[in-house]
Amino acid sequence: MDPAGWLQTIAEVAIAIAGFSAVITAFRRGHAGLDPMMANRLFSIVTISMVVAFFTILPSVLSGLGIRVATAFRVSALLALAIESLIFFVTIRQLRQIPRYEEQVSRVGAVLAYAFIGISVPTAAICASGLFAGREAGLYLLMLTCFLGVAATRFAGFTAVLLAHRLDEQEGGGVGKGL
Repeated sequence: MDPAGWLQTIAEVAIAIAGFSAVITAFRRGHAGLDPMMANRLFSIVTISMVVAFFTILPSVLSGLGIRVATAFRVSALLALAIESLIFFVTIRQLRQIPRYEEQVSRVGAVLAYAFIGISVPTAAICASGLFAGREAGLYLLMLTCFLGVAATRFAGFTAVLLAHRLDEQEGGGVGKGL
């Protein structure tokens, strides 16, 4: 397994998710602005994607500074663990603010996001601890892939809600007003 190739792929997917979110929002803005909840979701998607992209680069930067590769992955995992934990608690807080008509889509996305976080956070802790010496790169890649999964589920939910609002507006319902 080539960690550099995987890290590059993860970074490309993270940037693509952030970019597609921005494109969808730009098209949506021509029709109407985003409500605060959807703007928060967009911010979350872009933030997680950019954080993942940053953490794909960090081990290489640390290695370039003369830090051993295994140590660079462990230090990067420790920093990622702190950021992921913060994002996890913010996501829990946001879940309480979901409007009723979005619950179904949001709950499915939340379950998937929590599953990804449930794998990513312990994997980051194991990687940072050095318990599996020689396996840091693989653990780090698993952690980043799962963290990217959080952004992907947020993106899928964001897109689904926008589509639901759009369909509701076309049918003359009131759910999509104010979006």
